[in-house]
Amino acid sequence: ISELHLKQASISGYGLQALAMLENSSLQVLDLANNDLGNEGAIYLKYVMQNLISLNLANTKMGLRGCSDLCKTITNDNRLRFLDL
Repeated sequence: ISELHLKQASISGYGLQALAMLENSSLQVLDLANNDLGNEGAIYLKYVMQNLISLNLANTKMGLRGCSDLCKTITNDNRLRFLDL
């Protein structure tokens, strides 16, 4: 799977635990917009970030703590080119 669009899919932050099992996958595009991820969502996103080019987290109720955790995950060698918060 290279693209996963889960916009408005009623996914919670803890619901991303299943997504974390995709670690080391070829996932490049992830759209989680309009889900209630909260700060907890950032904890599990770090497992799928390495190959992502595009990540849409618009309207996910991610607060300052979640954004801070997400920023720690994004490194110079990360491929991410598009991030919508």
